[in-house]
Amino acid sequence: VPTCPHLLTLFLNNDGLLRIINSDFLQSMPSLKVLNLSRYMGLLELPSGISKLVSLEHLDLSTSLISEIPEELKALVNLKCLNLENTGLLLKIPLQLISHFSRLHVLRMFGNGYFSCGLYPEDSVLFGGGELLVEELLGLKHLEVLSLTLGSSRALQSFLNSHMLRSCTRAMLLQDFKGSTMVDVSGLANLKQLKRLRISDCYELVELKIDYAGEVQHFGFHSLQSFEVNFCSKLKDLTLLVLIPNLKYIAVTDCKAMEEIISVGEFAGNP
Repeated sequence: VPTCPHLLTLFLNNDGLLRIINSDFLQSMPSLKVLNLSRYMGLLELPSGISKLVSLEHLDLSTSLISEIPEELKALVNLKCLNLENTGLLLKIPLQLISHFSRLHVLRMFGNGYFSCGLYPEDSVLFGGGELLVEELLGLKHLEVLSLTLGSSRALQSFLNSHMLRSCTRAMLLQDFKGSTMVDVSGLANLKQLKRLRISDCYELVELKIDYAGEVQHFGFHSLQSFEVNFCSKLKDLTLLVLIPNLKYIAVTDCKAMEEIISVGEFAGNP
């Protein structure tokens, strides 16, 4: 095993051939500050040696096949950037792990657990639609950039109650929302940094509620550029699109009950 005591940055991303990362290999890099394992399709679990990288500030695990974040990662107290985007198989993030990274400036969690169907273990912070996750995020006082996946109306409301979280969120995925036939998205209108919104796998969702006379009329979705709706088989229209003036990209997939994109009747009595 080579020793690299002065190595600061290591990129092993987009590697389809490397299957195993030796823990001793990582432990030979005590000064490492940046570790990029994104798109590493051979990565099914994190090597135990990663917890020894106590100098690590940037960890990118996006678009990998990991299903669990180990408790031992709590040792990475100097983390400033953690990227878990599009980790579709990720089911377990231990409770109190995210909140333990008190120095985080950037946290990306858009699309984590995308293929889980909401079946998270009870000892995961993702359990229950994300309400526990939002509680932990509230303790990250240095957070500047956030992307997020939420799975229930209660979690969404808890999120919207925080000015800090609203002000730093760049992308959001609303997924599953089991038992919800209506989701009120009015509160998302004043997320001034929100660039991307996806609503997916909400099989019982019939209506995206908009309070035209409230926050939406005052703020609008002015920052939003990308809007996607996938596998919402009962959703009938996307009238809120008329309130997104800077939209650049829209995708609608497998929404079988969609009757019209914009319902003129929705505006009856509204300015």
